[in-house]
Amino acid sequence: MASTTLANYRTRVAAKLGLDSSADTSLIDAWVNEAYEDVLSRTHCKVRPATMDLTSGTASYSLPTAVLAIEEIYNTATGGDYLLERLPLQELAYMRRNTAPANNDPARYYTFEGADLIELYPTPGTGETLTLWYVPRPTALSKSIAPPSCSTIP
Repeated sequence: MASTTLANYRTRVAAKLGLDSSADTSLIDAWVNEAYEDVLSRTHCKVRPATMDLTSGTASYSLPTAVLAIEEIYNTATGGDYLLERLPLQELAYMRRNTAPANNDPARYYTFEGADLIELYPTPGTGETLTLWYVPRPTALSKSIAPPSCSTIP
């Protein structure tokens, strides 16, 4: 099989669609990079860890644009580690409006709708830290650089 470089992807996509690979390079390159990001987003085959100290009384946090998707999150708080459950935004908002958390309950739920904002419930207290595993947004492929394969990524 031919090596998988951006140039080879460009040629193969152009041939499939009947395009001139030399004239339509920017459009084809954009499609290839979108497909590369889509594969990572769907398969979660490349995952990285990160930690984040939470601020008492703050329930909304901005994430770096490098976060494409979240695989798993747990909250380290007084008394242990708590795996966070992902909820749809509407359900988390409903809980905020209609459920009173017990005193000092650590954050146990989150929502992440694919933007750069994560919402937590209950609102974190003092000394809570999130550990998350996320899919990093890939650097756009350019020139003849081959994308990393999922099997070679730690």
